[in-house]
Amino acid sequence: MRQLAKLDLSVNNIKNLSIVSNLINIEYLDLSNNSEVDIEPLKCLVKLSYLNLNDCNITSISALRPLVNLKQLFVSRNYNIDISSLQYFTNLTHLELAECVIYEISALRPLVKLQQLHLDENNIIDISPLENMQLSLLSLPYNKVQDFTPVNNHLNINEYCLDAQEEPTLEDLLLASQMHAIDWTTSNLRKAQKRYQETKAFIIPAKQKINSLLQILECNTVSFTNNVVALLQNINDVCQ
Repeated sequence: MRQLAKLDLSVNNIKNLSIVSNLINIEYLDLSNNSEVDIEPLKCLVKLSYLNLNDCNITSISALRPLVNLKQLFVSRNYNIDISSLQYFTNLTHLELAECVIYEISALRPLVKLQQLHLDENNIIDISPLENMQLSLLSLPYNKVQDFTPVNNHLNINEYCLDAQEEPTLEDLLLASQMHAIDWTTSNLRKAQKRYQETKAFIIPAKQKINSLLQILECNTVSFTNNVVALLQNINDVCQ
C-alpha cells in the first residue's frame, strides 16, 4: 500500500485519516463528501499533486502547508473556510473555491502559476489580487464584483464565466484579450465593451435584454438567439 499513487475515498463518511498518513507516495487523493474529516494527517503526504476536499466541512487548510507539490486543489462548499494559508501553495495551477462564503481573496495574490480558478457563488467584490495571473479559465458567477479593470490587461482568458443576473451593479466590463467565447445568462449589463479584437465568438443566450452593446468588433461568430435587443450599434462591424 505504501506504493499507492492514486486513491479515491469520496463519499465514505470518513473522519479519521490516520491510516492515510502512511501512504507517502500517493499523488492523487479524493476525499470529497466526507463531512467533518480531520485533514491533519495529510501533512505527511508531500508528494500529493491532486487533492479534492470538496464538501468536507473543513474550516481551515493550514495543516496542508507542507504539501508544496500540490498543483490541483478543490475545497468548494466548505462554508466559512479560512483561506489565508493558500498564499503558501505557490505551485497551484488549478484551484476551486466555489460556495465557500468568501469575502476577500488577498491570499491568492502569490499564486501566479494558477491557470484555472473557480470562485463561483461567494461574496467577492475586489478581484485585484488576480491582476498578475495568466489564467486560462476564470469562473465568477454569483459574486458582487463591480470592477474588472484589475484583471483586464493581465489575463489570458479562454473561458470567462459569470452570471450578470447576480451582478446588478455591473455596468462596464472590459474583456481581456484572447477570450474566445463569452456567455452571459440573463444579463442586465448596460455596456459591454471589447478592448481587444481577438474574440472568436460572442454568445448572448435566449431571453436576454440588452440595452447597449458597443464595440464588438471582428468576431467570427455572433449569436443573439431569441433576444430582445433595444440598441445594437456598429452591427455592420459585427457581421463583416
